[in-house]
Amino acid sequence: VLSLERPGTGGSRRGDVQFVDGEAVWAQIGEVGGMPALQRMLLWTDGALELRFQSIMKPGKTLGAGPRQVLEEVAEFMKSVGDLMANLGTSDEIYNQDPRRVGEVSAQIPKEVAPVIRLFDGRRTLADVTDESPFRPRDTLRVASKLRGMGILRREDGQGNPQPKKGKR
Repeated sequence: VLSLERPGTGGSRRGDVQFVDGEAVWAQIGEVGGMPALQRMLLWTDGALELRFQSIMKPGKTLGAGPRQVLEEVAEFMKSVGDLMANLGTSDEIYNQDPRRVGEVSAQIPKEVAPVIRLFDGRRTLADVTDESPFRPRDTLRVASKLRGMGILRREDGQGNPQPKKGKR
């Protein structure tokens, strides 16, 4: 079992990846299991690792049909996340909502994304938001990218101060 623990705004988060005969068979973070848990852990940029050798029961569900499928899915996930992060920055970025802009475009925002918008409070990092979101990590990042494009999210410095926009000088 490979355990990962990363510090977060709301406390540390811990995830486990179970291996049987060298193959990753299951991942778990709290109540989230399988590929969504593994994907969340792939977005963590810091933390502690612990490797324990122990007997485990192979779960009824698995990450995929085999190592090749798991690697292909991880590679596809990381490519799409890289594309999304080009607009958002790193997983350590902190965003806040622009309440004025939210009010201006509220009719264009699906009600289903309201829980994600609330997570952008000027304190949580993008990694925290993906961990706490009710959606899968890639879907949360897509929502964040669209919200940023609509001007709803602004980058913060963690103290509630907007970051200057990066651009050409």
